[in-house]
Amino acid sequence: MSKVLVVDDNEANRYLLEAILQSEGLQSAVVNNGEMALECLARDRPDLVVSDILMPGMDGFSLCKRLRSDPQFQDIPFLFYTATYTDPQDEEFALSLGADAFLLKPQEPRILLEHIQRLLRDHQAGKLARQSAATADSEKVFLKEYNQALIRKLEDKLVQLEDANRTLVQAIKARQEAEAEVRRINSALEQRIAQRTAELAMANRELEAFSYSVSHDLRAPLRNMSGYVRWLQEDRASVLSGEGRECLEQVKRSIERMNRLIDGLLSLSRNDVDALKRSPLNTTQLVETVRQEFLPDLGRRAVRWIIHPLPEVFADESCLRQVWANLIDNALKYSRTRATSEVEIGGRHRAESGEVELFIRDNGVGFDMSRAESLFEVFRRLHAESEFEGLGIGLANVRRIVERHGGKVWAQSQPDVGTTFFFTLPSAAA
Repeated sequence: MSKVLVVDDNEANRYLLEAILQSEGLQSAVVNNGEMALECLARDRPDLVVSDILMPGMDGFSLCKRLRSDPQFQDIPFLFYTATYTDPQDEEFALSLGADAFLLKPQEPRILLEHIQRLLRDHQAGKLARQSAATADSEKVFLKEYNQALIRKLEDKLVQLEDANRTLVQAIKARQEAEAEVRRINSALEQRIAQRTAELAMANRELEAFSYSVSHDLRAPLRNMSGYVRWLQEDRASVLSGEGRECLEQVKRSIERMNRLIDGLLSLSRNDVDALKRSPLNTTQLVETVRQEFLPDLGRRAVRWIIHPLPEVFADESCLRQVWANLIDNALKYSRTRATSEVEIGGRHRAESGEVELFIRDNGVGFDMSRAESLFEVFRRLHAESEFEGLGIGLANVRRIVERHGGKVWAQSQPDVGTTFFFTLPSAAA
């Protein structure tokens, strides 16, 4: 097995060359500069030398000259592999010292190995021709002047070369350590899962603390106010004027609205952190269950229901129940000014995405589509509360639930004609 001596002061370059040689089944020894190379040559003669040029102490030019002037080592093939001496004059000078080949970094491993194998074969076959080295004095003068000129140029390139070599080293490491990388990726995934689990647990604890704060700190004053109002209405009704009784009713309604607002905020926050429990759901059956819950409050109100067969979805049943409850409530609320309200529910499979698209349409008052962007924002309402009651939380809840399932929700509407809400969810058949 052939042995190659690598001479380079850059650790990344040495690692890269050693990896390339090992991939071809070649032995290698690596040193930092020319002096160390001579020491290594004295201990263990290599079959070929691959050397950089710009190195501390003895550089590559000096090393090549020493080898060619030493009868013991002058026949060893010598390959210059450099990223700093790139002019044609550099190659001419290197070959004049007796080098057998001159390559610029970086080269593809295939090209570098082709040169190395060719030099080894030609050396074994006795085909390598040597050029006589220049005289010592002229060579020293030329080398000194040449190095002084090029060192100034090299300083500007060092950072760029280091980055390029680092990239190559990383590429070689990635190829050689594929199995280790898979293990690292799996370990990282496990750590991320554990981190996400811990974050979710922390979020749940924070939500519990928030819920307690809301329930205790905010509701307590409301309970006190509600108690005073009830006491005034029951025990002091005889001394209250008509205007006073109306004021108390207004306070009572405000307290009730505040309680509903607190409930809505708690529901909104829970939908952000509660883990989804997904399963295949019979959408038609779920919609019918939610619809039945609204019937007692409709009384004699005329409502025409059109419910088409609905595709099954893969979703959290509790969350999806909230979605349908909010959307049906919306449809009934904004169509109550009609002699007969119409509520149509349908859906279809979207073959291009593998999702289910569902919709609910009403013949209500509708809205101007120029305001549609704010429709799903918290506390944003497109109609005055004096016209239609509400808190501006229901549709925000719908959007958060749908988006947590990986879907999207949007609306189409026309004033005094009606509104249609669309949303997508993963299909149970996917």
